[in-house]
Amino acid sequence: MLTKIRQKLHAWAEPVEQWLPPVRLGILLLALITIFLLFVPPVSGPVDDGTYNLILHANGLREFTGDSNYYKYFVPQFPILQYYNSDAHLYLSLQNILIQAAILLNKIFYSTKIFDVRFLGAIYTVLFLLASRLLFKGLTHRLTGKKAYLIVLLGVFFLGDTTYTVYFNSFYIEPLDFVMMIAFVGCGLLAFQQTTTRKILKYYSGQVLIAFLFLFVSRQVAFLVSALCISLVGGIIFIRGRQWKLSAIILVTALIPMSIFIGSLYSNPNHNQNVYQSMTLGAMPSTKNPGKSLAEINIRPQNEILRGTSYDAPYAIARSDSATIQKGFIDEINYAKLVWYYGTHPSMLSKLLQTGLENKNVARTKVGVYEKGAVKQGDEDKTFFQWATIAKGFILPKKFGFYFIFAILVISVYSVSCVRGLEMGSKLYAARLWMNCGLLLMMFLAFISPIIISGQTNIIRQLTMSSTLLDLLVLIIISDSLQHDIWITRDTVLLTRAGEDGDANEE
Repeated sequence: MLTKIRQKLHAWAEPVEQWLPPVRLGILLLALITIFLLFVPPVSGPVDDGTYNLILHANGLREFTGDSNYYKYFVPQFPILQYYNSDAHLYLSLQNILIQAAILLNKIFYSTKIFDVRFLGAIYTVLFLLASRLLFKGLTHRLTGKKAYLIVLLGVFFLGDTTYTVYFNSFYIEPLDFVMMIAFVGCGLLAFQQTTTRKILKYYSGQVLIAFLFLFVSRQVAFLVSALCISLVGGIIFIRGRQWKLSAIILVTALIPMSIFIGSLYSNPNHNQNVYQSMTLGAMPSTKNPGKSLAEINIRPQNEILRGTSYDAPYAIARSDSATIQKGFIDEINYAKLVWYYGTHPSMLSKLLQTGLENKNVARTKVGVYEKGAVKQGDEDKTFFQWATIAKGFILPKKFGFYFIFAILVISVYSVSCVRGLEMGSKLYAARLWMNCGLLLMMFLAFISPIIISGQTNIIRQLTMSSTLLDLLVLIIISDSLQHDIWITRDTVLLTRAGEDGDANEE
């Protein structure tokens, strides 16, 4: 009886797998979830936390003036400036290209006077699906049947979470970081699975290009590109051909000084606000004696009275834009001092990270809101496909030490397979170790850099990158486990070597 049932299930599943293979199913599910969230009424999106102004004006847009609900509800439409824009070059970012493309589509299909942010959401959705396709193809390598469907469904569960995709309907930088990181990891996985030099270079070049484009996303991300260079070292190990290796070494080596140089070139109109809050909402609240802490980094200790105040607080002790605060406090702060302070006081950094971790997943479930009047009162907190965030909020420890333990375990396990693979003549496992080490370093830098740059200001939103990297690493580990490619055997390595040597002479 059971045999007949299995035969019937297999007969039913075979045409389904033929017409709806795992990768196609994953993309279809992601498309349905994202489209339902972003474009089917009531449409959802995040509110402006006060950072839109600079991006809007740089792209020829503005807010609706006099709207008291602007910071309470999702606002999908913005007036397009009809005259000369004096702020056109105030904020330079790769994001501007996408915004301008969305404005062009908006003018063609909707209006020349009002911009609907959902056109930008549509562009992000397309890029997200293309990046996810690369990732799913990499994750399902050598997986068939149930295992392939399982890893794809897990990918949908993690990356389709609406606490990520709701940002597509916004002017925040996080959706661009999110999509590019998925594409970076997908290209890396695919590069290591190819058997010809041409195909390896195709996907590895995609990785290098994405790392280069990260330099032009934002100042903060530009400084993090050095971590991606660690991941790119894996490709250098795996690439065949001396001239190709040399070219890759030159490109990757050049990315490190470029990340520092380009990051330093970014104009930052919010510099005063960031450095002010990096102290008042960062270093100072984390210590019991803020005056002493300030003195340690050559800042006047009497500034401890500013502890806990935000730059634009309406009832601050002293006006943040006054000459006294500018010369006596802001001008004395620089990020080198902050790095030194947190480096010599790791417990203070740990305390701030603890605050962010305790609230990260809880706060993210409430990031999406609806337009005013779009739903009945009381429905604003409705959750939709946020199970991954909710589960991580319950399961993941609220201690930052967990991430250190996670990193040690990942490096240890992949180091063992790296050594065993090299002993048997396979470079794949060394390349894979380097890629994972780079992603881990990027994850830690994504945790720490927001605190150094702006204290606890908007820390929940700025931890999106670290959350994305954790999800991607978990998916990679599960995929490798399903392929029996972590605790490797001689047969596994011989099979891998056969793939590596399949066309070793092709250049």
